[in-house]
Amino acid sequence: MSKRQDKIALRKSEQEAFLKDREKFNMSRFIQAFELGKQLFEQNKDTLTESEVATLEKQMQENQNIVDAYLAKEGLDAKSEQEA
Repeated sequence: MSKRQDKIALRKSEQEAFLKDREKFNMSRFIQAFELGKQLFEQNKDTLTESEVATLEKQMQENQNIVDAYLAKEGLDAKSEQEA
């Protein structure tokens, strides 16, 4: 490969590593916020209407699906992550 092609390949791999690290950071923040949100929901569940509870439970399930998909993509077990 030419020097130019080597530089392009190097920059591409650097970009991929950066994006992977950023995704990991963003998902860790998302998971932390999701766990905190679940705790707040459980603490205040009795003050909400039935429709609010249903809406929030649906959103929480959607968020759990996002977390599970990410952990599966990374080869991590969602159940063992939640226990840690």
